[in-house]
Amino acid sequence: MQKQRGSVTVIAVVMMLFLMIIAIAWLPMMTMEKTAASSDYREQQAWYAAEAGYKRAIAALNDGSSEWNNWLSKITEIKSGDFYLNSLDNQKADKQGVWYATAITEIKDNNEVDVTIPGDKANYIITSVGSCQGIRKVMRKTYIFGDDGGSGGGDSVGEEVLELPGLVQAGGTVTVVQDQKDFNIDDIDTRFLGKLYGSGFYNVKNNNSFTNEWTDSVNRPTLKTRLPERIFDISKYPKMPPMPDMTWPYTIKTAKNTDYYWDLSNLVDESDPYNIKRVKVVDAGNSAGRIIFIDNQNYNNGIQLNQINGPESDLPVTFIFSALKPVVLTGTITGNVRMFFAGDFQFGMGTETVAYNGLTMFMSNGDMKICSSIWSYKNNPGGGFLSSDKDITIVESASFQGQIQCRGNFKTSGLIQFNDSVLKAPGFTVPKGMK
Repeated sequence: MQKQRGSVTVIAVVMMLFLMIIAIAWLPMMTMEKTAASSDYREQQAWYAAEAGYKRAIAALNDGSSEWNNWLSKITEIKSGDFYLNSLDNQKADKQGVWYATAITEIKDNNEVDVTIPGDKANYIITSVGSCQGIRKVMRKTYIFGDDGGSGGGDSVGEEVLELPGLVQAGGTVTVVQDQKDFNIDDIDTRFLGKLYGSGFYNVKNNNSFTNEWTDSVNRPTLKTRLPERIFDISKYPKMPPMPDMTWPYTIKTAKNTDYYWDLSNLVDESDPYNIKRVKVVDAGNSAGRIIFIDNQNYNNGIQLNQINGPESDLPVTFIFSALKPVVLTGTITGNVRMFFAGDFQFGMGTETVAYNGLTMFMSNGDMKICSSIWSYKNNPGGGFLSSDKDITIVESASFQGQIQCRGNFKTSGLIQFNDSVLKAPGFTVPKGMK
């Protein structure tokens, strides 16, 4: 019996040692889980703080009190990181490390300036920085003074800033036909700016300027190219007045600070055997920060828009084409313009028409073909951003300056150059929920 009692003691000691070893092994994992949970908590609190600053800014704008801007930060302070505490008292902020800093600005003469007196129905940019114990989150949205937060640049469905590296980001292969040696992609000082991301790279010309140092098939960014279906659903937007009637010479001119619903069934041309809707000019220069929702369901082959004029030095006007039908922009585009397409899109017909003197964003859930140039000239600054949930092709007659992303393959026979001015410009955000 004594020997048996001794063996039980040994077994108990061994089991205790075994459990201690397991516990020690689990300690690092438990620490990692605790750290991750703490980080998630701080990120969530930082987002809440940023949202609180954004909502307070809207309330302050609509309140009309003479003291409405006393608590605001300056945009220079936001950019430099020299933040001030706004909503929380210093003691509570010091203890919890939670605070926000908020600035309200507007675009004047192409510059972002702080707001002193709110104007009726003006377009404002609200930048709110939230912080929790060292983690900071930034919320930046456009807002129309006097609205309930449900209009202006598609804010009713939610938008966010998109950040992309390099010149091209493709889920499939990247094919380059044209020699790019005269442009930034081959500039030793900006080589990383012109980097191409894809699953593979194909060079048609034997002696072109592209080598492995310009390409990256390993460190590709996470693509978000699929536009949410809700942005093509008219019921998700406040009720819009109908598009103004077309006047001679076939020009539609929009009014200031107004969204529009455009029913293309009114443009039926019985004499056109191809049943293609054709519009000469849409002048939306007064529609900064507004939406033109286009119902292009009731036709067979597509719509051709000859010219689009957007705001010259303000927030972009947004065109939303809701149907899975092809859209062709055959002429010139000027000013700041965003376009969202549920189906395929083609810019230009291989002629000399261009997009210039402004910033241009084309985003499509279908294939995209660029047949005319999107470029920045010396006296006409501009640039573009292309996004497709399928393939993007740039033909030989076209030149492109900007950034590109696509889910499928990218091919260019034209000259391309890096320019990130679109995604950095106020109002050129993308819908939340993209995949």
